[in-house]
Amino acid sequence: MAISNLPKFRLSTRHWISHKKHMSCLFHRLWAIVASVSLLAVTSPSAAQHQVIDLNGDWYFALDPVDEGEQYGWNSVPENWDGMAPIASEKWDTVTVPHDFLSDPRYEWTGTVWYRKSIQVPDGGDEAVYRLQFERVATKCDVWVNGKKMGSHQGAYTPFELDISQVVRPGRYNHLAISVSNRREIGDIPGPRLATDSHNQIVAWLNYGGILAPARLAISSPVYVVNQKVDANPVLPEGSAELTITALLRNGSSKPKSVKVGCAVSRDGEPSKAIQNGIPQQIIEINAKDQVSVEFRCALAKENVDLWSPDTPELYISKISVASEGGKNHSRSNTFGIRTIEVKGTRLLLNGEQIRLAGANRVEGHPETGALEPPEIVDLDMGLMKRAHLEMHRLQHYPVSQQMLDWADRHGMLIVCEAPCWNLHPAELSDARYRSNFTAQFTEMIQSSWNHPSVIAWSVGNEYESWTAEGVDWTRTFAALAKQLDETRPTTFPAVNHAPGQDAPSLERRSMHWVDFISLNQYSSVDTAARNLDLIHQRWPNKPVMLTEFGRRIDQVSAEQRIQHFQGMLKVVRDREFVAGMSYWSFNDYRSRYPGTNANGYRPWGIVGPNREPRSLYYTMKQELAPAFIKIIQKEPLVVEVQARQEFPSMTLRNYLVRAIDSEAQQLGRTTVPTLKPGDSTLIELDVVGGARVQLVRPTGFVSTEIGI
Repeated sequence: MAISNLPKFRLSTRHWISHKKHMSCLFHRLWAIVASVSLLAVTSPSAAQHQVIDLNGDWYFALDPVDEGEQYGWNSVPENWDGMAPIASEKWDTVTVPHDFLSDPRYEWTGTVWYRKSIQVPDGGDEAVYRLQFERVATKCDVWVNGKKMGSHQGAYTPFELDISQVVRPGRYNHLAISVSNRREIGDIPGPRLATDSHNQIVAWLNYGGILAPARLAISSPVYVVNQKVDANPVLPEGSAELTITALLRNGSSKPKSVKVGCAVSRDGEPSKAIQNGIPQQIIEINAKDQVSVEFRCALAKENVDLWSPDTPELYISKISVASEGGKNHSRSNTFGIRTIEVKGTRLLLNGEQIRLAGANRVEGHPETGALEPPEIVDLDMGLMKRAHLEMHRLQHYPVSQQMLDWADRHGMLIVCEAPCWNLHPAELSDARYRSNFTAQFTEMIQSSWNHPSVIAWSVGNEYESWTAEGVDWTRTFAALAKQLDETRPTTFPAVNHAPGQDAPSLERRSMHWVDFISLNQYSSVDTAARNLDLIHQRWPNKPVMLTEFGRRIDQVSAEQRIQHFQGMLKVVRDREFVAGMSYWSFNDYRSRYPGTNANGYRPWGIVGPNREPRSLYYTMKQELAPAFIKIIQKEPLVVEVQARQEFPSMTLRNYLVRAIDSEAQQLGRTTVPTLKPGDSTLIELDVVGGARVQLVRPTGFVSTEIGI
């Protein structure tokens, strides 16, 4: 069954919550349906494979301006090539994968391109399964191996894999050819909309293109682990935790198999510490070319449970192992965190405690690397946000890369993940092509991201015409699909500016009714934003609200006016307890072709520029959004008052420390701060004489705030 033919689900959130057992059955059935397609969503390759061949590095490359590469045989094996040596270039260029051809100064291309490569494939033994794995190819691609078409994929942001076992030639060089197009066409997500004016046809972010993230060839035993889902549920009063781990196994061979499946849980780290090896193994029968799900349950004692949060990003590892006849084994490991995320009335609760935090919207792209996200760019961007206390975001309009989610897991950020539905009108919202593409990308996004503790919610789109009948049906359908795939996270969507003022005969005929919390993008005056937030709260008094976008362009107002607008919006949020978060548009200036873009190709909305140089508003945020204050009470000996902020942003502070440093940033003394709930304060004494500054440091090592002595 193709992903595009998945049933459309129209059940309310309340229905799902009251029927968890029924939902669990539907979850397993839906997973089996989705997994039956030839393109399988895969998670970040933390898996221990039988063998992995890195496909990064040099590839031959050519533009295809007339879209006739296949007719010309560019997908075919060169004549007289026997696979005993690498193929020759045939006058093609050479590029380095990961590669973004839109940002490559040699091309800056929109259209179809080709990548070709020959790889030496070792012999994996009888019945070995050979899979090509791609983390991200933008936007549409077709893949050939040794001249045979293996499959296609659409969507620029989600991982996929292809089983090439039937055509691979072990022990020889094999020919790979991939055609990739970044051209946006009607029905694509994202793509041009069914509108007559140019403003409504253009997507606001660039159509980066290419093999944008690592690719590999995985060679495994015939029965292997495709994916796993870890539901870690802490029992908050006792401090223990209950784990439900569901593994999806596939038999890639032409014969039925009997395998022994095991599961082990350990703490993440070097070396990892096993904490749960006593989970009973299961013997599973799998038919040829079939897949089954296997569920493991276990409990973790209090001494083995550390809850994940922005200040305590503790991670664990779940390892699924498969043992087949003849010593053919396979295993897959994924990290996860133990935490709860819950909507309760107007409050958003993390581990049972209310959180109200700020964030910023990041648009992909850097002047030096384009859409590629090497570790140094991920660390730069995410670190800048973390240091300015921007750590709860609907980060971007499309799925976040696995590299960014890994960073968020390990350093403590809260992210709402969104599939790329932006500004769709009723004609697109009801169009089968758009719905099919969105279903596939939304499903792949959830399946590849559901083990990340940093992911706290799923968004079903952004700024679409949610007040129309078509918009309500879209919201209800995909919010229900999210619950079927993952019941542990709430749903939302950012509504456009004027959505709150749109009338409807009943709340059930408004999209905001069908999600767990309400998100609002508000490009307006401070007074208008306040009125719209109050209107939403009046209609839905038992739902939290997030202000997911607001801001001013640096070329349209002065720096001081920009700061004043931010401070005004911050006061609006601080005065309204039902607002759980606010996220600024945008973190960075970004390239675009959208009308109104500056002549240099950038839209200057950022609190940092294209090269990430902070602007004055960045430093204002760093001060205004700090979760605590420090104050010098006495200099000799040094006595400092620490107070957790009562107003927005607010969270409980645990395991913070106060330290004094000299003019060269050398530590003179330090002491731990007791747990502080919002509004609490304490006095800290340090046996220090002299010094230059006092810092309040978070458990993750980031400086929360500092003052001179």
